[in-house]
Amino acid sequence: MSKTNRWIVFVIAIPVFVARPAWADEPVSDADQAIVDLYKSGKLFDKREYKAVRAAFAHQFAQKHQSEIQSAYGEDAEQLTAWLKERSDIKESFYTALNEKYDKVEAALRLFSFPSKSTNTPT
Repeated sequence: MSKTNRWIVFVIAIPVFVARPAWADEPVSDADQAIVDLYKSGKLFDKREYKAVRAAFAHQFAQKHQSEIQSAYGEDAEQLTAWLKERSDIKESFYTALNEKYDKVEAALRLFSFPSKSTNTPT
């Protein structure tokens, strides 16, 4: 096979492998889809869309780490989740600051916990 023929085979083969990645059949979560939609619309890298991007990544984090969130917040999970929902800026900044590669997610999530049953605000 000549060098030119090898090049042609290579150029033809690239779209076959690139166009359909192996994970294409896996279902996409709604959180992942929100990020894909931001990318497709061109808003993912638009600094004016920071809050929408942060919200999408915070939602993705919450979906991915639901079990750690429940475990870290313990008995107060429902109450604390409601408190954070009312304060979306705090929740989104906190969730997007965590990086599972470098942080112990569950331990970091415990930073937001109620000090005692007698008070109604997190520390």
